[in-house]
This record gives sequence, structure tokens and C-alpha cells, in this order.
Amino acid sequence: MADVGEGPILLAKKFGGLVLVFLGLLGVAFGYEYGSGSLMAGGAVALVVGAGLLALKVIRRNPN
Repeated sequence: MADVGEGPILLAKKFGGLVLVFLGLLGVAFGYEYGSGSLMAGGAVALVVGAGLLALKVIRRNPN
């Protein structure tokens, strides 16, 4: 079984990842609604960074 040491840094990455995914989805949705390419691009970047943080969290938990 993997060691599940939940330190404050890992918890912050998980929470930050979820917040970035949520804000990214909102940014893409509002950018699409109002026709703002820059808002859509910013939302997409936030979405990718948030998903990356969550993926790193899962990869770190399951090293094999």
C-alpha cells in the first residue's frame, strides 16, 4: 500500500488544483458567452494548470 502522507503542501496542491479547474471552466464559459478570446485563453490555461496539479497529486500518491 502506498504511503499516504498528506502534508500541507500536498493539500494545498489539491485544493489549488480544484480551484484552478473551477476558475478555468468559468473563464472558458464566460469567454465563449461574451466572445472574448483572451478570457477563453486564460480560462484554458487555468484549466490545464489545475488539471496538471491534480495529476501530479495522483502520480505522487501512486508511484508504481
